[in-house]
Amino acid sequence: MYKSAFAPSATNLNRPYIRMLLSLLCSSLVAAEAPPAPTDPTPAPLIPPNAPPVPPPTKPGEQPPPGQITQISKTRYRLGKIEFDQVSRTITFSATLNMNKGMLEYALVNESGKLHEALLATDISPFNLNLALIILKFKPAKNFFPSEVLPPDQQPPPAAKPAPNDQNSGFDIKVSWKDQEGIEKTARMEDWIHNAATKKKAEPGPFVYTGSDLDHNGIYSAQATGSIVALHSDPSAIFNNPRQENHSDGIWQAGPGAPPLQTKVQVTFCPCKKVVKEAGRK
Repeated sequence: MYKSAFAPSATNLNRPYIRMLLSLLCSSLVAAEAPPAPTDPTPAPLIPPNAPPVPPPTKPGEQPPPGQITQISKTRYRLGKIEFDQVSRTITFSATLNMNKGMLEYALVNESGKLHEALLATDISPFNLNLALIILKFKPAKNFFPSEVLPPDQQPPPAAKPAPNDQNSGFDIKVSWKDQEGIEKTARMEDWIHNAATKKKAEPGPFVYTGSDLDHNGIYSAQATGSIVALHSDPSAIFNNPRQENHSDGIWQAGPGAPPLQTKVQVTFCPCKKVVKEAGRK
């Protein structure tokens, strides 16, 4: 079975930085309750006022610890350069338009990632993004990847069924920016991605939270590779593309409609229950 970096397995719990993260969450965070009733719009805070500071890394090359979590309004928090809302469960951060033409394998990467084939680039920590998803109680989809894209030690059981329609794993990704006249614009991220085979925009719909994995050194892969949203199936990315041609690295391209290069955009991940079906999967 595909391993999420934060799945509760004995192997992962023995990783030093996973133990550190679990200890941090237990000591610093108050578990989020279910969404409050309409008569009580202000939920209990995610962190207590006396939460201890995040410890610094202790060894060179150690997995970076999560950033300090700060409450900035009744329901909104900041984690590093990421903001998230406890009630709407949306996640927001800044990015830059990295490509507006050419072939793509990624919709979003960290600035240390594969910029030569990515639509958007951001300076956020992928580790922090995954932590925000965990705090908001999202869970990676199970058995998302076909066996041919997984290494031998991560092969799913023979009877495993893919779960791309997991109702807790689909996210709409929206982008907002100001045009050259200062007018606020909003689009779905896939509006800027075209299918080279159909000559049309990518099918509208969510991307799937797959969680990334651990590399052979026990480091969170998305942090090491910078891969955040993949168009061509990538187990190291935090989110993956469930559309029909996700197995091909020569289908997706940056299309017309995107603003000029280096345009600053705000990226918002919005939870969505409806997920586009994968090719050959029912």
